[in-house]
Amino acid sequence: MSSSQESAAVAAIVAEMNQLGGPMLIGVLLSSIFYGVTLLQTYIYYDKYGREDRQPLLWLVGFLTFIDLLGMILNIEALWHFFVVNFGNPLIFLTTSWTWLVPIALTVLIGSTVQCFYAWRLWKLSKRNLIAPAVVVIYRHDLIGDIYVALIQIRGDSAIPKVTWLSTTSLACALAADVIIATSMIFYLYQGSES
Repeated sequence: MSSSQESAAVAAIVAEMNQLGGPMLIGVLLSSIFYGVTLLQTYIYYDKYGREDRQPLLWLVGFLTFIDLLGMILNIEALWHFFVVNFGNPLIFLTTSWTWLVPIALTVLIGSTVQCFYAWRLWKLSKRNLIAPAVVVIYRHDLIGDIYVALIQIRGDSAIPKVTWLSTTSLACALAADVIIATSMIFYLYQGSES
């Protein structure tokens, strides 16, 4: 690669990071604010229901709050890695930091755990009807797509643009599972209120 080609590549990276750096920072800041809301909700939950709810539910809430904290810490560290430690080194954006990938896995873990919990609640509300939870589990196959994309990123493969359809499909499946859960919950709660 000639010097002019290399400087053009670096200029392209810098231009793209100028467009992405701000939104990444804003995203982490907003996520920090929402994590503060999560901490407040967790505190209120334990204060109000800590003696009444069953132990597994208390552990589930604590586990999800801890995993969310871990993801927040890693997101902040990733920003630190890219924008502070490697300030002025645009080529760093051609690499993948593990602290950038692990929060993706943690987000998938949180989403899967919550959807499985709601599928279980749906199963209980529907008097053990397996249709709605089964559909949620089927739609939750997006976990496989998320893991595949993360593995490609860890390998540093340049196939990322080729698998954006997989990321989009995974997000669409997660959305479909959420819609099914919400619609089914409304249906069964409404049905229960009438009887």
